[in-house]
Amino acid sequence: MSGMAAFVIVTSAYNEALRLPSLIEAVSAQTTLPLRWVLVSDGSTDETDAMAREAARARPWMTFLRRERNRRHDPAARVAPGKTVAIRAALEQVAREPYDYLAVLDADITLPTDYYERVLRIFAEDPRMGIAGGGAYNVYEDGEVSESGFTNPEFVGGPVQMFRRTCYEAIGGYVTYGHEDVLAVAMAKMRGWRVCCDPQIRALHWGQQRPRASEKVPTLYRMGRADYVMHASLWFELMRSVRRMASPPYVAAGLAQLAGYTEALLDRRRKIPASVVLRRYFRREEMAKARSAVRGFMKPLRLEPTSRDPDARG
Repeated sequence: MSGMAAFVIVTSAYNEALRLPSLIEAVSAQTTLPLRWVLVSDGSTDETDAMAREAARARPWMTFLRRERNRRHDPAARVAPGKTVAIRAALEQVAREPYDYLAVLDADITLPTDYYERVLRIFAEDPRMGIAGGGAYNVYEDGEVSESGFTNPEFVGGPVQMFRRTCYEAIGGYVTYGHEDVLAVAMAKMRGWRVCCDPQIRALHWGQQRPRASEKVPTLYRMGRADYVMHASLWFELMRSVRRMASPPYVAAGLAQLAGYTEALLDRRRKIPASVVLRRYFRREEMAKARSAVRGFMKPLRLEPTSRDPDARG
């Protein structure tokens, strides 16, 4: 598409040999190709490295980077994978490139051929658009495509977040404390940027697990800990946990989330660095979500759908 602003893609992949061929094919088939695509193998032990190297040799606009995982993280950062650190390493590779937009793309995603062309149009139509993207729909292990996933029009899921470069730099990029996609959206909105997800631009998020109790309970426990790190108020977490009790696995779901939050509270886990202004923003968001939940009692109560929220993942 002529006249389209330049963008780069950064991908962090850990043992994604199964999904990587379809990802490479999807990016290569885009009607608007990136200026650069940096794919970081985040300590992979399968064939991810070999596949990525081979793909990069055939594509001058693709760069492969190997990163060894550092397993000795700060305790507060253990709720986050190495994705944010890998993305920083990728951005160092494109620091001198004249790009206008940054696309974060997870390795378990596939895209329609015009995905980036359509997302870039969203940015072109609004100079204050800071984060944009399509909907990321869950695809379960058996291949069934669900209508659940990241489809909130006011939130772009972490697997497909695309930033205006000036917005990403203004918010200081991702942080390594978990919920990095939520924090990025919060920081962008707080600074006056707009955020838009167009669910009609359908990306597929492969290999998602169905909400079985054996997976959902430990995931909710981790999410409760991450919510504490993200400055979630105790009263709001109580409300969310009570609402979760009405969803399968009944009672256990809400108790698991509350237990995770309580464990982090008693352990005095270090929270993400946040200014007074940002904490006030979180409180306003909580009040808005609480009022919305009262108006629509049957709707799930959540701060924002995130890549670590099992309800958002399906």
